[in-house]
Amino acid sequence: LLDRAVDYNEIEAGACATPIISDRWEVIDEIFEPGREIILADGTDDVVAALGADAAALGENARQTVLGRHSAAVLAGLRLAGLGSIGLLGLFVWRQQRRRRAA
Repeated sequence: LLDRAVDYNEIEAGACATPIISDRWEVIDEIFEPGREIILADGTDDVVAALGADAAALGENARQTVLGRHSAAVLAGLRLAGLGSIGLLGLFVWRQQRRRRAA
């Protein structure tokens, strides 16, 4: 997920244990487990049906997933782990490339 365009609204809501009903998008089912951590709706009928779900459990499950897999600390650790084999010189080059792309 680190190199993909991700809409972070659902991740932020999940971090707050907010029950989430979302439309489907490219990687949403890689972020949350549908039916356990998020409700994916294809239309109005799906949204109406989701209103009967256990909202507290859905929100808490999403929160645990965000804290365990998608927090800033976890994502930073993944980035650093990926850079670990190339050392400080590699880190410097990587940062310079990131700055150039951002400019």
